[in-house]
Amino acid sequence: ARVFVEQHWCLDTKEAFDRFLGDGKPAAVPRFVVTSNDAIRLIHEAGGTATLAHPGSSKVFEHEVQQLKAEGLDGLETDHADHAPHLREKFHTWAAAMDLVPTAGSDFHGEKVAPDRKLGTASMDPARFAALEARRPRR
Repeated sequence: ARVFVEQHWCLDTKEAFDRFLGDGKPAAVPRFVVTSNDAIRLIHEAGGTATLAHPGSSKVFEHEVQQLKAEGLDGLETDHADHAPHLREKFHTWAAAMDLVPTAGSDFHGEKVAPDRKLGTASMDPARFAALEARRPRR
């Protein structure tokens, strides 16, 4: 997307994805696909905790999160820049019901990717971070 912008074929990376790189667009390349079960297993084998990012903007359903929990999911991003307050409340409810650690993130991928997004706009309570870390020794 940055090359499209640097070559002046697009005004910004969003336009590059909208016109050329998104699913079904002329320059789209299929991604390598890994199952959720394998992804969670690999994260755990590497000593990490598996969390699901931005379920609101990804349009994830509750039953899908329940399936991921059954596969070993550790946390759910409840506080995200794109989550409206009612979505944050819904995802907090899901996390509590499924014993998932509620997480937060600013989804910052760099100034050139999303100039309007700033690093650190969503923070995670230290107690939640400790709860997420506490899930690691059980592996």
